[in-house]
Amino acid sequence: MAGVAGPRFVVAAALDALGVLAVRQGQVRHGVYLLGVVARMRQTMGAPVQPADRPMIEGALAAARAPLGDATFTDAWAAGQALPVEQLVVHAVAIPEDDVATPERADGDGA
Repeated sequence: MAGVAGPRFVVAAALDALGVLAVRQGQVRHGVYLLGVVARMRQTMGAPVQPADRPMIEGALAAARAPLGDATFTDAWAAGQALPVEQLVVHAVAIPEDDVATPERADGDGA
């Protein structure tokens, strides 16, 4: 895909995967935040989500909404959308201390 669409699609797809993984690992707020960041980045770069990736992203967002509630979900998404693109990499690899998954949260048995 990189040869045809360029590296921007590869970078965006990798960041989408990080956001989805964060949600799946119990770092739900951080995952929504990352997906908000990459959605803005995609818009800025003109790099839309590939059709094959859409179900994965939409599924993660749907799975995140229930445990966060609408207000927290919206706040996390908006915070990601507001992040300057230049700061993306730093925030993509940083996990907020208050969003670290415990074993109970990671497999859905905890808060």
